[in-house]
Amino acid sequence: MPRSVTFERYSLSPDIWQGILAEEELIRRFGQLFRVNNLFGDEGERYGFVNCIFQDGLVAGYFAHEGMKSATDYDINNIPLTTVSTPFAHILFAIVLETGQVALQSTRITDFVDLNLRQMRTAFPNAIVQMLNLAKYPVARLYLEKDTLRLTSENLYSLFLTYRTTYLQVVSLAGRQVPSYEDFKIFNPRVDEDIIFRQIFEEDLSDGLNTIELKTDENGDLRNTATAKLAARVGDVNKVTAYVKSDTEAITLTNQVSDDFVTPVSSDTETISLTRQDVERLRQAITIKDSIVIIAEDLRETPSLTDLPLFRNLRSDDNES
Repeated sequence: MPRSVTFERYSLSPDIWQGILAEEELIRRFGQLFRVNNLFGDEGERYGFVNCIFQDGLVAGYFAHEGMKSATDYDINNIPLTTVSTPFAHILFAIVLETGQVALQSTRITDFVDLNLRQMRTAFPNAIVQMLNLAKYPVARLYLEKDTLRLTSENLYSLFLTYRTTYLQVVSLAGRQVPSYEDFKIFNPRVDEDIIFRQIFEEDLSDGLNTIELKTDENGDLRNTATAKLAARVGDVNKVTAYVKSDTEAITLTNQVSDDFVTPVSSDTETISLTRQDVERLRQAITIKDSIVIIAEDLRETPSLTDLPLFRNLRSDDNES
């Protein structure tokens, strides 16, 4: 029965990787090396690749790293007896050799004296360097670059303006200038209410109001509320929950969008083996971007806010006298 496994997406030295395996024949020859187990390093600290499959340009299997475990027991006289062992920890991995896209299992490495997941991530590109050396493609150093999208507050403001929003977090409000009635109308054409609300909001900012979190029920829309419209206009939008793909499924975006993914894998770390079906699932998960990531990438390409139709509506149609 497949189990759900969380993977983190990385790129393997994106500035140099494609120049290393520039031809299909080189990819094939390099991938073939993973079909046998390869361990590097000194006894007690060895690391490398075991039980891997090379299939259509993708390598998947287990990255193994030796570490120390210490256990204490007591004899019949209650004297402590400590035993030390150096077993291997294993995490699943996959590499698309043509692009250098990497997926590494995100899991806890426990009970080791001198080994954790961060150290295994650090050792992983070093092991790839060793494999390249075996293939006679000498490379001095490789590194993993985390695939994390960064969004600006303006990107998130665009999301708020464009889609029905049920949650909004705005930060860095204290000390900000509230726009004049002529620049940004809230209750138009109810001018008196607009000016009074603006004055109250400005006084709150003067008193140190710095962060606002607003939430509606699942059928609401914060774009229709005066507080949300003015807060988002004045401060930095930090988090948004909006209905983008459909009116029944909400997504939440912050200024950092993780590119991690979860996919079913039929193997476990006791059998230490993958099926070809597992490999194909991993290929699809690595190469097909999650819809949230696609939306985030689209937001990064968003034009200036004043060019957005909805922003123009806020400044004109909705604010006409």
